[in-house]
Amino acid sequence: MTADLAVKQLIEDNARDDDVVVYTDGSVQRGEKSGWGFLANAHGRVVAERSGAYRTT
Repeated sequence: MTADLAVKQLIEDNARDDDVVVYTDGSVQRGEKSGWGFLANAHGRVVAERSGAYRTT
């Protein structure tokens, strides 16, 4: 089982139908340009999505 499938299974096993699940992407590296992003799902739909970058951290 891949990590992605394992995470999806954990969410399915533990989240209620009315929970908002937030997925994040990107990592912060000290002194480097860092990108970030998130996606929020509720009731099987994307309810929020944002991304950006910082010049340095």
